[in-house]
Amino acid sequence: LTLLGFLAANLIGRTLVVVLGDHGEGLGEHVEEGHSNYVYQVNVHIPLLFAHPGVVQAGKRVSAIVESVDVFPTILDLFGWPAPPNLMSRSLAPGLAGRDMASVGAYSESLFVFNALGWSEQRSITKDRWKYISSVKPELFDRKSDPGETKNLIVDEPRKAAGLLKELRDRYDAMTPGKAAVPEWDSTARSALETLGYLGGSPVTTEEFVSQGLPDPKDMQDVLLQLKDAKEYLDHHKKPEEIALIIPMVKH
Repeated sequence: LTLLGFLAANLIGRTLVVVLGDHGEGLGEHVEEGHSNYVYQVNVHIPLLFAHPGVVQAGKRVSAIVESVDVFPTILDLFGWPAPPNLMSRSLAPGLAGRDMASVGAYSESLFVFNALGWSEQRSITKDRWKYISSVKPELFDRKSDPGETKNLIVDEPRKAAGLLKELRDRYDAMTPGKAAVPEWDSTARSALETLGYLGGSPVTTEEFVSQGLPDPKDMQDVLLQLKDAKEYLDHHKKPEEIALIIPMVKH
């Protein structure tokens, strides 16, 4: 018995079903086979569906840009529960009821290459027409004329790029983490965590949201492809071939 089958038989009349994708998937666009390295649309455009016979209008599609963080206040709003203060998100209930909603500048980030490979962080802001990606080599795309994000307009549209960078920086700066207990680390544990990149780290520049001195992953495409080949060798238990690929990359 599937979960949806159980709900249909027992609780569907009073159960809100939310389906949210966790990431997109690159299929060779921007040379990536996967979803971890970049914040292009193939990586961050995800499905989001709400279903409930009483509180969601069937067949309604919200065309505005929304964010996954909007799911929490939407669920609360649909059932009349108050949302906590100072959320950096909004309820999508008006759109689900059939009313128009304005788009927001959607924030995305990927720190995988930074944490796993020591390369530059990737952060972006996506709007109806424009998308800005902060990296060592920043990118600006016109989503209407170039939905595949193939032509970088960072040189052609400097004012637009500067405005979106400011908006991205303001959004990033506003995401102040809450206070948490500060653990006591001995020297061995602290050293191990610093080595893994969980403590300390390189300072972030004021121009772009990237750590100084790290390569742009766009310049490391050959290494990414070699890592992909090495994983395929590993999956097929071809250890000598895998090691032959990895050793030069480690030296690099």
